Amino acid sequence: MEAGSLRGEMWEKRSYILKASAAALAFWLAEFAFQYFFLASGAVRMETSIERSFALAGTTLIGLALAIGPLFALRPEWNFITYRRTLGVAGFTFAVLHVVSVIAFFMGFNPGQIFYSLNPYFNPLIFGVIAFVIFIPLCLTSTDWAMRKLGFRNWKTVHRLAYFAFIATVLHFTQINTPILYNPAGYALVGVTVATFALELAAFAKKVRAGTAGRGAFIGAGIILLALALFSIAFLIKGAVVK
Repeated sequence: MEAGSLRGEMWEKRSYILKASAAALAFWLAEFAFQYFFLASGAVRMETSIERSFALAGTTLIGLALAIGPLFALRPEWNFITYRRTLGVAGFTFAVLHVVSVIAFFMGFNPGQIFYSLNPYFNPLIFGVIAFVIFIPLCLTSTDWAMRKLGFRNWKTVHRLAYFAFIATVLHFTQINTPILYNPAGYALVGVTVATFALELAAFAKKVRAGTAGRGAFIGAGIILLALALFSIAFLIKGAVVK
């Protein structure tokens, strides 16, 4: 490759990263402004706004990243695959900041408080921990270098764990403080979440009808069934507690 062409390609990548970072930052700022000026109150208004906006922005972006794959399977002309990695990394970055802000603002830098109970249905923080731990290796391997080292098949197998992490994330944010979802920011997150699972199911159904459903498609369907089982347990437990 000629030097001029290489410099042009590097500049193009740098420009894309800068634009993507600016877009992600703008999205978080919008989430923060909404939390701060319209929802949060009390002595920890700033801290609450920061923590919740990181959580909502991160989870929404991760949901969008996971929706891109099945959307492409259903409508190949809507090809947003090149943005999937960017959305995922940006979402995980906000997730890291969410975890740090919770430990700093509400736990006095004592992360041991997270584990007051190891039952995730009574302590939804555990679901958050599970999701966070799974997302770490996914983020660390979200590079072309990692894909080459692992081989595409192995890399894809590893990155299917993102769906397990997302299920744990959804269980975390729906159980931890449900009322904070009753606003436009929460509705957007719930909408993205429902759309992600619906697209995955629709893509699986399409492959079954076409006779092209391989192991990956059935794994995806199994993950959806697991999610439904876990959500059902959460619903039953919450219903029993309310009664």
